[in-house]
Amino acid sequence: MNQESRKRQNASSAANPVSRRTFSKAAASAGMAALAAGPFPPSVLGANDRVNIGAIGVHGMGTHNARELAKVEGVRFTDVADVDAREVEKFKNLFETEYNQQLTGHKDFRKLLENKDLDAVSIATPDHWHALIFIAACEAGLDIYCEKPISHNIVEGRAMVNAAKKFDRVVQIGSWQRSVQHFQDAIDFVRSGALGQITVCRAWLLGNSDGMGFAYPSQPPEGVDYDFWLGPAPFSLFQENRFHWNWRWWFDFAGGQTADWGVHMMDIVCLAMGDWDPVEVSSTGGLFFIRDGRDTPDTQIATFKFKDWVMHWEVRWGNARGLDGYESGHGSEWIGRNGQLFVDRGSWKVSPEGDRLGDKKPETINEIKESHQANFIDCLKTRQKPRSDIESMHKTTTLCHLANIAFRTGLKLQWDADREIITNEPAAMACPQFQRDYRAPWKLTMHKI
Repeated sequence: MNQESRKRQNASSAANPVSRRTFSKAAASAGMAALAAGPFPPSVLGANDRVNIGAIGVHGMGTHNARELAKVEGVRFTDVADVDAREVEKFKNLFETEYNQQLTGHKDFRKLLENKDLDAVSIATPDHWHALIFIAACEAGLDIYCEKPISHNIVEGRAMVNAAKKFDRVVQIGSWQRSVQHFQDAIDFVRSGALGQITVCRAWLLGNSDGMGFAYPSQPPEGVDYDFWLGPAPFSLFQENRFHWNWRWWFDFAGGQTADWGVHMMDIVCLAMGDWDPVEVSSTGGLFFIRDGRDTPDTQIATFKFKDWVMHWEVRWGNARGLDGYESGHGSEWIGRNGQLFVDRGSWKVSPEGDRLGDKKPETINEIKESHQANFIDCLKTRQKPRSDIESMHKTTTLCHLANIAFRTGLKLQWDADREIITNEPAAMACPQFQRDYRAPWKLTMHKI
């Protein structure tokens, strides 16, 4: 941010400490007007205005997201926090070498949030930490780029939505498929009605790898604060295959392939259908193929009954052939009276039902008009809603959690989306994917809006 912008913010901070990190109401109004000009409104601030960002959690996607954000003009990273001192040093060295940026390193994310010059944070910790860090960042007046899935459980997701609303934060979730042109084109084709009445949709993630291998409890690596890494999760001894990256396959920390990839592929289905609110959810599966100690399923099928249509979600390990004969091991599909449409990360395809589609042929441009990260920075400046906003991504993530609750309990669930409760099997709301007690001293704050 430039000096004049900083002065305006500092002048307002005496009356409202949070507003120190927000742009003025006048800027927000200008951003609203700019939105009418097109899908990619110009920034209210000049191109040379600096945006200072702190990175929290930088193993894997954390570093990837930071590098993508650093490509956006005016973005500068000033701080990094991770409970693994090795990752902090690696990140600092990377940004000094490649971007000539000197960063302050922290073990505790709360120390990073004390930096009064920050405008935003990038959060890419394991899922079980997202909510606590996200809410603390909202309370500190920071805008947020947060990895998907947004939460470990449904109640956390609601707490995050409430915090973002209460403190008026701009939030982009890392569901970057929403920023890819051919996904947008496929969604538009479905919305056009050309496929006719759609009653069945499918989404899937398939693979054929052997897993991560077994590991036994051991001492954490030097420089790792493992107790802090566990945070609000139940205590467990350190195991290498429950740590970096592999935490995804343990229910204490995440939601397996259904949360990791379902939040991508089911999201695209629901965006096109304009409906995230199932009335009934069931799921079955198990650990049939992979032998590595994980407790999330390698085989899972979930059925979501919406008011007028059904969505089938499938995880399958042991054969990577796509559904309906498609080659792709991941994808989303809409089946309508006039034809069906398939999309994955490479392309999309429409298969007509006889001649019902007529001359309605899909057109697509396989390019990205603006990156997911650039969209976040632009919205940070204009105060607009980013493409992967927190509220709609909470709904998508809730689908993943409901599938896992149904799987873990063996129950068919009736879902009241307005009240966010399971109406027929209230005992299912004791499942950790709905809510769970935090390990002391950590507590979840539910802000009222």
